[in-house]
Amino acid sequence: MRRDLWVLDAREQADAAEQYRQACAGIFALELAGADASFSNRMDSYHIEAAIFSRCEGVAQRFDRSPAHLLADGGDNVQVVLDLPGNRWEGDYDGRLVDSRMGVLRLIDWSRPFQFRADAFRTLNLMLPRALLGPAAGFDLHGLVAPEDSPSARLL
Repeated sequence: MRRDLWVLDAREQADAAEQYRQACAGIFALELAGADASFSNRMDSYHIEAAIFSRCEGVAQRFDRSPAHLLADGGDNVQVVLDLPGNRWEGDYDGRLVDSRMGVLRLIDWSRPFQFRADAFRTLNLMLPRALLGPAAGFDLHGLVAPEDSPSARLL
């Protein structure tokens, strides 16, 4: 198992926000809600064979994964996101409009476009190659949201 720790903080690195923008440019466009001088982001990830488990913390921002991004990176993964208490977000997952009032667990299909806005956030994430999903790989999972007390959320 390999661990990666990525910490960017404008208080310690003047160009932290620009480093973040550049690193993300190939997978989505982003717009930070605050000034670059107050930017911070932390991602602690563990690579477990083909899957990646991570904990992320970041400032308020907007993410936009366009068809051009899909072509550029070719990612064929499904991400399970567990929003930790206090997270607020809303998004359009290829026509499925969802928000944090609907649940704490969401699924993102990285082979489809999405746009979402998040306030400062803390999440636990599991990134899975579609091939690991077996028969579920053909389901329309993009933007599905589950409340924390639902059987689906507890199982996942």
